[in-house]
Amino acid sequence: MKIALLIISLITTFISYSQHNQYYTTDGKNRMSYHQLTKELERREKKFAQLFGIDVHFRATIEKSETINQTIISTLKIGFIHQELDGMVVMKPLDMYMNREFPIFNLNHLGGKNINSEQLKGKPTLVYMWSTNCDTCVDDIELMNDYQALYKNEMNFVAITKNTKRKVEKFLNKTPFNFIQLTDAKSFINQLKISSYPVILILDQEGIVRDVSYGIFNNIGKLKK
Repeated sequence: MKIALLIISLITTFISYSQHNQYYTTDGKNRMSYHQLTKELERREKKFAQLFGIDVHFRATIEKSETINQTIISTLKIGFIHQELDGMVVMKPLDMYMNREFPIFNLNHLGGKNINSEQLKGKPTLVYMWSTNCDTCVDDIELMNDYQALYKNEMNFVAITKNTKRKVEKFLNKTPFNFIQLTDAKSFINQLKISSYPVILILDQEGIVRDVSYGIFNNIGKLKK
């Protein structure tokens, strides 16, 4: 019940979400634009290589975000990736898309015509990446149907899977799942480097990724105001 209430709170937040300026901070005091952040990561990579003679890739992940005077300030955790080092910080598959536009897609719709990402703009969208053989996904469906029933007029609800149209139709005959069903998306999901399910995204009305969760909405407490 607590998780359900928190997820509903998150959805409500994104229904009223509007575009803001975006800046990043590493200590709560400094402010960087996206361009300045990429330059800072490049600077750290060069310095690390000079000091230790090892090539690594520095990456930033968002720990929390807050809105101040129409500006989103995201606090970052910066780490590096290197296969041969212990304690490496590894990015999750969709972290790179946070606060950026979700990749363009044009996928098979179970109901007939293809659906593309442009058609979803104008409303916030919950995207549920799933598989028919994912037990957690199957357990989630009843709850996801409840959200869709509550917010179907305010949001888009889209499910994307590698599974074929035939396999999904067979599954839905036994277990209704009331999202827009996009099937045969193996190429697109591989492009996103997703290998486990579910992955849940919230996009704003412009198609910008505002939250990514793996298995559950694990950033709700940080985003809830």
